[in-house]
Amino acid sequence: MKLTQHEIKRFLATGLLLISLPLTASAHPGDPEEGFPGPHSGHPGPPQGGRLDTVPPAPFLAGLKLSEQQQDSVFKIVHDSASALREAHKALHHAEEELRQSIFAPSWDAEKVRQLSATIGRATADIHVLRANVDFKIYALLTPEQRIEVEIHRKQIEAQEPDGHGDAPIGPRPRR
Repeated sequence: MKLTQHEIKRFLATGLLLISLPLTASAHPGDPEEGFPGPHSGHPGPPQGGRLDTVPPAPFLAGLKLSEQQQDSVFKIVHDSASALREAHKALHHAEEELRQSIFAPSWDAEKVRQLSATIGRATADIHVLRANVDFKIYALLTPEQRIEVEIHRKQIEAQEPDGHGDAPIGPRPRR
């Protein structure tokens, strides 16, 4: 069976899409000791994998004792950002679903796939910017003593991780 150059390109593009789709979900399996949602945490969460919306806001708060006023302020910050975050997640979900469906279309539309991929990139970036903004605002509420606690905990986590980044729920971290 001899394949044309067009068929080979289409096959490779489809293969790359199938391989990359699972990577678009930024997985955070959860940590039972930290109380984050995940398959083994005993808390509700997606059964496997996870998405950007499963990581709690300001994970560096784990273990910190917040005053009632700080708790109220954190709630307000998270609540105020919820609508924009929800819209960004919806845009991401719709673009990912359309991209998955394009694999089964009767003909290959590279431009549409490119546009959907760009939409996914923008939505993912929007989500990260929104989450970073929320975390920044929450971190600004912490007392100097609480910030020292966060820094000590962050350094302990980094020391335990061989690559220095870790999957620890402390502040912004690179996605793999």
